[in-house]
Amino acid sequence: MRCFSEYGGTNAGVWLRTCYDADKEEKHAALFKEFVTECEVVGPDGLVLDDHELFATDLAGMLELLPERVTSSAGAYHVTWREENLREIEEEEEEEEEEEREMEDDTQTAGDKKRREMLGPKKSEQKLVRNRYSIYHAACIVTHVFVEDEEALETGLVLHIYLDDCGNVVRQERVDATSVSNFDGLWFDGAWKESIIPGDGQVVGPAYLPGGVRGPPYR
Repeated sequence: MRCFSEYGGTNAGVWLRTCYDADKEEKHAALFKEFVTECEVVGPDGLVLDDHELFATDLAGMLELLPERVTSSAGAYHVTWREENLREIEEEEEEEEEEEREMEDDTQTAGDKKRREMLGPKKSEQKLVRNRYSIYHAACIVTHVFVEDEEALETGLVLHIYLDDCGNVVRQERVDATSVSNFDGLWFDGAWKESIIPGDGQVVGPAYLPGGVRGPPYR
């Protein structure tokens, strides 16, 4: 299994099949044809993980078998770049907070306060984190996986997951085939980052939400 884990490097895509229900074989064949054969979301150098005994679990199960997909991909340069992005965001936050403190007493009305209380941190958490830390999230991502799960077979939308160097989910979203056509090429030249910034419609992974192991607050 070790040779497969690093085959093609992290520039090569991965297609992970986790649903093997016998009554969904036709849906599987049609979905695989549309995404892989026709739209080539995973190129010829990519990995197609299709084995009921090994992969009928979830993403965590795949990473237990093939940890090198994430652990061998982040070098010193990547870590430095990631931390520099975070420091820049922190500096911007400090400046914004200072400006808000200076203006708050003069401009914030009772109605403003009430609306903020009604919104609450949880309701806006995903959007706030996704927008504010999008550049940092892009810097944390080291590889990605297309997951053919039960929902994908029912909806035709495959789960596309972006991972960091510890196997944490940074971002994920449901995608159709045309939106990720020839994705290996987009990944290789870095154009995939355009979908992360700002990443509308994507879900931030638990590790990157407030209180998560790689989430805010960072200071």
